Amino acid sequence: PARRSGRFVGRDRELSMLRDEFERASKGESAFVAISAEAGSGKTRLVEEFRTRIASGATWLEGRAYPFAQNIPYYAITDLISNRLGIDESDSAETVRSKLEERIGALVENASEVLPPLLQLYDIEGSQGSSIDREAYRSRLLEAVRVLVRTLAGRGPLVVCLQDLHWADPSTVELLRQLASGMSGSVLTLVNYRPEFAFHEGGIREIKLTELSDRDTRDLVESLLDASSVPDELVTFLEGRTSGNPFFVEEIVNGLLENHVLAHSSEGWALTGQFDATSVPTTIRGVIASRIDRLDAERRRILQEASVIGREFLFTILSQVSGGEATLEDGLSALESADLIRRRDVDADLEYLFKHALTQEVAYSGLLRSKRHELHGRVAQAMEKLLAGRLREYAESIAFHFQNSDAPERAAPYLLIAGKKAIERYALAEADTQYRAAYDILLAQPGSAKRDHDLLELINEWCLLHYYTGDINAFKRLMQDHASLLDSVSDPELRGMWLTWHCFAGYQTRELPESVLFADRAIAVGEDCGSTRVVAYALTHKTWALFELGRSAEGLACAERALHLVGQLDDERDSRYIRLKELCGASILHLMLGDLIAARARAKELLEFAYESESRRARAFAHYAVGVIHQHTGDIDRAGSEFALARDAAPDPFYRAIAELNLGGYLTHVRKLEQARQVIDPALAFAEASGLSFFELFQRANQAVTLLGEGELTKGMEQLEAVQREGVVFASRYVDAELRIALATVYGRIATGEAEGSGSKLGIMIRNPGFVLGRARHASQTARGMLMDLSANLSPDSEGFRFDIEFELAKLLVKRKEPAEARKHLEKAIAFLQPMGDSVGMRDARALLATLDQK
Repeated sequence: PARRSGRFVGRDRELSMLRDEFERASKGESAFVAISAEAGSGKTRLVEEFRTRIASGATWLEGRAYPFAQNIPYYAITDLISNRLGIDESDSAETVRSKLEERIGALVENASEVLPPLLQLYDIEGSQGSSIDREAYRSRLLEAVRVLVRTLAGRGPLVVCLQDLHWADPSTVELLRQLASGMSGSVLTLVNYRPEFAFHEGGIREIKLTELSDRDTRDLVESLLDASSVPDELVTFLEGRTSGNPFFVEEIVNGLLENHVLAHSSEGWALTGQFDATSVPTTIRGVIASRIDRLDAERRRILQEASVIGREFLFTILSQVSGGEATLEDGLSALESADLIRRRDVDADLEYLFKHALTQEVAYSGLLRSKRHELHGRVAQAMEKLLAGRLREYAESIAFHFQNSDAPERAAPYLLIAGKKAIERYALAEADTQYRAAYDILLAQPGSAKRDHDLLELINEWCLLHYYTGDINAFKRLMQDHASLLDSVSDPELRGMWLTWHCFAGYQTRELPESVLFADRAIAVGEDCGSTRVVAYALTHKTWALFELGRSAEGLACAERALHLVGQLDDERDSRYIRLKELCGASILHLMLGDLIAARARAKELLEFAYESESRRARAFAHYAVGVIHQHTGDIDRAGSEFALARDAAPDPFYRAIAELNLGGYLTHVRKLEQARQVIDPALAFAEASGLSFFELFQRANQAVTLLGEGELTKGMEQLEAVQREGVVFASRYVDAELRIALATVYGRIATGEAEGSGSKLGIMIRNPGFVLGRARHASQTARGMLMDLSANLSPDSEGFRFDIEFELAKLLVKRKEPAEARKHLEKAIAFLQPMGDSVGMRDARALLATLDQK
């Protein structure tokens, strides 16, 4: 018979290191230790020994990652909390809620703050009837875990342990990094992983487990055989074959015992005459496979069926897969005696664990592909039956099994649910993986009304992800490849939302008029079917399309109408999104129409909403709106500060791109050229790669102004003029005005001397003789003509540019010694700012006017 694992050997130095870190943590100085080791090197055993021999008196929070859960957001954190609070897979949703509420309430004082993210982690709606905003979820969960950790650490030494981190989902890894960086008190954070994974973070002590020494290998064998003397031939063989991997040593010894090659007699342990080193597999996987092959057919079947479920498996699920409990209990007991699996607990619903991940992997790989498919299907169906009340919570696991079954199409709806859940937790990488898998499955199915319906639903959800990442190229591909779905799908809600995404993609590229048409179609669909959601989203996207077109009055009307619909939306996430987009849109559009008071009021309302809702996206938009108001009213430095705040608050690439577009413009304006490059160049590369044509155009304008500041006058001016010509394609009054003002301002500053670049004037002239002989000579007249035209013909929809135009023109006219004209335009600038009272722009304009009065 096979023996159980022997005593812990060869890791005294590592155990001593753990003792030192634990003692440091016990004194109130938090510590972080990572154990890195190859499979079978004993990292889990080291943790077990540390817990038993050193940290037995500490409180433990322990979770584990698994291969099947690599795309389930926060799975290892969920496992950790479940272990602490006694939440089982077999619990009903109400039981889970009850355990969370009662046990968290008993642990922490501010349970009302800690509970909501934990309830959402288990896909249970919070008692307040609302869900946490998507981009706020990670920070809320992080804070909940921190509170839990601080509370437990306040009662005595605490160990937070996460095992097999190499299989953890990206969201768990990121949360753990943030948790570790802010840890304090009597806490030891302990993780382990295989060497291919790297947890790079300052302040971490990494323990790298190496192979056992020859002496340690002998000690382990003596322990396994419970003998003070073992055959030298066996030890020598193990030293050469296993390279000191303890699990490899154990498996070979157990295999030799099972095969009766290693036998015990009155004279002690001895190898029989049949022992031949060539008959022992050369790899640890081979040894495990050999052991499994020697099991009788019934036990081998049970082990392989269990391997399909995963490293851990419930007795109830395995009994469904195996077809009954008649022989299952005896079989599991025998496998436990063979040291292949272990019992996790003694509850009514028994849970088992494969002794080692490699054992499960080898058992699984021994199945024929067709058998694997069959068993995965049976596991998925068993989970559907036994977890009927928690299907959404376990959607990822059910999808995994159906994906690997002979009915992969049944995974698609669960993958869609999994993707939505990942988005709700703002786990974008995991969501993309789930959506892509569902997409591939649906494309492989023959065309049908249901397939098209499911595909359009998936694409709508996937577009939300692309919106967060700013990947407009992915948008365009989906729209082009599946344009026919608008005709083949009858569901008006899906069709309407798909049309709103068409609108969004259009105003990010060069299709602004088409974008408005798509929004109008979506509004018509929404009104026909009575969908407030479709109408609200369509109005919201149309608002921004009209803003970019320079049709500010129409855009503001859309924004106000959408804001009136917010209270009629069923989903708070929808209402939050409409509010943040439309409050910002309304603020900017009021500004463009020249109503500075209303613009400031809407921006203030948005900022208050941002902090009330904990929405980083709303906060980014609020600072952006405030920054734009300051930019157009002459307080350039305050505008730059607000744009920097917007960038820092932005939770995703798209909102960061909006902030950086304006921040780059500010940095070029104040000639902080090195900082400008650091913002503009990567932002421009992102816009080009993602298909954000609108952002790309204006970042190229920013880049051109940076070139001018660096003394590359000809190159910079040629690029700026090319951008202006290219902007005509947008057919937008806003784009045209923005770029014409930028070009006129550059000419004006060349004429007034404000645009001197770096280096000596002589050096600039030598590098740019064509510019000096061409544009520079006529810069003053060119700027005057452009600014005069803008002043006289500015559209009412673009009145927000009034101060920029009039003040720049006045400065130029003063330089040209045209005081009467300068005074006239300064008075226009002051009149525009009058409603705001005292401001930086007002003070600058009055100061310039005072110089004219003195003359």
